[in-house]
Formats: sequence, structure tokens, C-alpha cells
Amino acid sequence: MATEAADVAMRVRQFTCPRRAVGMAPKKRIISHRTQYSPPMKKLTRTDANFWLDVCLLIVFVLLCTCATIVEFVFPPGPQTEGWVLWGHTYMEWSRFQFGLLSVLAGGILLHIMLHWTWVCGVVAARLGRKGAAAAARDEPTRTLWGVGLLIFVVNFAGVIIALAVLTIHPPASGP
Repeated sequence: MATEAADVAMRVRQFTCPRRAVGMAPKKRIISHRTQYSPPMKKLTRTDANFWLDVCLLIVFVLLCTCATIVEFVFPPGPQTEGWVLWGHTYMEWSRFQFGLLSVLAGGILLHIMLHWTWVCGVVAARLGRKGAAAAARDEPTRTLWGVGLLIFVVNFAGVIIALAVLTIHPPASGP
């Protein structure tokens, strides 16, 4: 009797779920957290990423220009800034904020160049006009090596200038 009931139950399941008839497990139902009215999420394309990076770079650039103008023209020059405060911040705080904006802008520009590196290599190869250069521009490892080499050169060039500035700066002359 128990086996007959099990047989009937198995036939009913096979009839209601054709996947079980051939020995496959039934599909699991996935319940989405979205309602039927929410629009599907769009994937961020490379063009969208470039656009939003450019928007952020523009905002940081405008903030940097504004901050540099305040530091240069609103505050008095040099040591006369002692005690001057603008919107609750001293000259040194404004100067540090300006350097922070400059650092963010430099990082954003570096990211921007990295996102366009294939295009940069293609343009350079086309301008050089060599047949081998165009093939090298399409070769990803070669492009990466050129990019890393250029970055190392730029960082070292800036480092040499900063080192020269540190080594050649003169303290103020003592009194008479």
C-alpha cells in the first residue's frame, strides 16, 4: 500500500515537472528583490566611465582654480598671513586643501590617460608612420611597457627637480 502511494506520488511529480521525468532536478525559482516596476540596472560602459571621470576632473579643476585664486589673491602675501582666517580656515589650511586638490587632479589625469592609453599609442604610432610601430601599438604588452616606462621617466624627472629645489634652497639672511 505504501509503495503504491509512493508510485502515484512519483507519477504526479513527473507529470507536473517534466525535468524529473528524465532524471533532472527541478529548476529552482529565484525570487528577485526588485519589484516589477523598477527599471533594470544598466551596466556602466567604458564611455560612461570616461564621461563621469571627465565630469569629476572638471569639478576638481574648477575647485583647484578657485582655491588657488583665494590663496594667491585673497590672503595677504607670505608671512603677513599670520592670524588671517577665511570661512574658519587659515592660510595654511587653504594651502593644504589646494595641494590635496592638486593631488586628486593629478591622480584623475593619470587615470584618464590610462583609460585612453590604447588610443594614445595608436596616435603616436600613426604619427611616426612606421609599419612596425602600428603593429606595436596594437600589442598590449608593448603598450604597457611603454606606459610604465613613461610613468617612471615622468616621476623621476619630477623627483630630480624637487631634489634640486631641496638642495639649492637658501635660508633667509641673518640680521646685520
